Parts: sequence; C-alpha cells; structure tokens
Amino acid sequence: MNEITLRSDVTPGFIDNNFEEFLANVRNEVAPYIGLAFDETQTAEAKETVARLNKYRKDVDGKRLAVKKEWMRPYEDYEQKIKQALTVIDNAIEPIKTQVTEAEARRVEERKKEVAVIIDEAIRTRPSFEFILSCGWFYDPHWENKTVKPSAIQVQAEEKANQIDADLSVISSDENSVELMAEYRKHGSLTQTLIIRDRLVQQKKDAEAYQERMKTQREALREATEKASHENPKVVESPKVEIVEDSKKVEPEPAMTITFKATATQTALVGLKTYCALNHITLERV
Repeated sequence: MNEITLRSDVTPGFIDNNFEEFLANVRNEVAPYIGLAFDETQTAEAKETVARLNKYRKDVDGKRLAVKKEWMRPYEDYEQKIKQALTVIDNAIEPIKTQVTEAEARRVEERKKEVAVIIDEAIRTRPSFEFILSCGWFYDPHWENKTVKPSAIQVQAEEKANQIDADLSVISSDENSVELMAEYRKHGSLTQTLIIRDRLVQQKKDAEAYQERMKTQREALREATEKASHENPKVVESPKVEIVEDSKKVEPEPAMTITFKATATQTALVGLKTYCALNHITLERV
C-alpha cells in the first residue's frame, strides 16, 4: 500500500487583545455595585440592578463566543476533510466486515450442531434426558468457541448432568415435587428451589391453621346458637310474617327487646356476635 501521510502543519494561534485594559474597565463598571444592600422596599430597584448586570455580563461573554467561533473555523474545516477520508475507508471496511460476520455465523451454526451431537451422546441414556434438554441454562454458549475441544464439552456436559441428577433426587422426594421441578427448570439452583419449598410448606401450614380457626369459630357459633335457643327460644326463633290477603303485602314481625346474660368463652362470644350480626339482632353490653 503506497501510503501518503497527511501533512498537517499547525501554527499555534495568537489572539491579539487588550485584556488587561479591558479587565480594569470591567472592575470600574462593577465597582459601584459591590456591597450594595437593598431593603424590602427596594425590591424593584434590586431586580433592575440584577438585570442590568446580567446584560453587561452577557455582552462580555458574547465577545468570547465570537472569538471562539473564529478560532474554531480552521479546525472545523479540517475536521470535515478528515471525515471525508474516513468515509472512503469505511466504504472499504464494511463489505469485508459483513463477510466476516456471515462467515462467523455459519461457523457457529455448524458448531451448535456438533455440540448437540456431543450432548446427546453424553446424556441420552439418563432417565432425566428430556428434562435436561428442557432446561435452557444447561447449554453453555462457551462451547461454541473454536478453542473449546469436543472432549472438554463432553466432560462438562456430563458433570452438569450429574449435578442435575443429584438435585432431582432431592426434589423428587418432596411432597411438592411438581412445583419444585418447575421452579428448578427455570434456573437450575437447588438452593433457590429449596427456598421456594420452604415457602410452600409455610403457606400450607398457614392454610391449615386458617381452616382450623374457621372450624373452631363455626363450632362456637353452633354451640352458642343452641344454648341461646334453649335458654330463650323467642330470641332465635325464625321471624314470622303476616300475609294480608286483600293487599298481598308482607308485614314484618315487630322487634322485641329481651335482656339476658351470656356466659361463654371468648371464642364462643365472638361466634354469638357473628350470629347476631347475620340475623340483624342488636346486642348491647349491660
């Protein structure tokens, strides 16, 4: 390649200015405002002063921006020329990169087929064969590298399969094995799966405890209802309605107020209150 080196002679720039004189003038302009104090009655005057100083500052900074624009113009022209050269080079690179990418994709596809055969030979005799293949994390993308030997892939596949079989032996003996197998298939972590197992066990215990509490409350309600029925039948007898034949309207039985004393456990009292609430019976503490 006959390369022609780009000649770029950079002459350090110089900006002729009277900065010291200008700075002295700025100090003189600002001096009257240094240390000014405004009270609450001079808010408008203070705002006007700030606006005047901001305008002065903007004018001073505008000079910097104008000089910067002039200073940068030669570089920006040079940059555009270099970008043209880079475009020419990129036009040569891109087609070659595409060929390399396509060739690598074909190689990976062929490698995947080889890896699939190696895995099949390594684990197909295992009872867990289908389960292992259903685990997406079992396949290691590292096996697609050209530097990994087929023998190494076989060893690693067998080691992973052995670990899975060991984990499955623990999972399959659990009463929640179906749920745990599904969880294990997601990530392959026995530790995380056992955490889920503990959670399922606790949920089952909580459900059983809830059912037991409900059973106790129902029994207490039944006992309280029977006791109240024996002691004061009028309180618990079914409401009667009077049917007026000519108007066909149903008149509710008038409410009765009866004072009685209830002696029972806390649970039974709760059941009694529940029963009364369901049957629109008002209880008042005496």
